[in-house]
Amino acid sequence: MWTSTEGIAYLDGALYPYVTQEDCKQVCFGTPSCIAVDVSAVICLVHTNVNATRITVQGYTHYTLNRTCPSSTTLQSTIDSMVDGDSLTFGK
Repeated sequence: MWTSTEGIAYLDGALYPYVTQEDCKQVCFGTPSCIAVDVSAVICLVHTNVNATRITVQGYTHYTLNRTCPSSTTLQSTIDSMVDGDSLTFGK
C-alpha cells in the first residue's frame, strides 16, 4: 500500500503538527484526496497535488500511497495459498 523513498520530499504539502510516521500516514489514508506524505523527525507533510515539485532533502522520507485494491483473482490466489486443506497456514 505504501512505497517509500528516502532523501526526497515534495513542495506544496499541507503541514501537520509532528506526529509519528504511522500517524502521519493515517492522516493521509483518512483524506480521500491524499496521495503521499513526507516525514522527517519533526514534520508531517500531506500531499494531494500530483504535479508537486520534487526536491532532494536529507532527513525526509517520501511515502506514496497506492489506493488501488488488488483484483478479486489476486485476493483469491492469496487466500488459496494460505489455505492447506481445512486449516489456514499463516506465515508459511
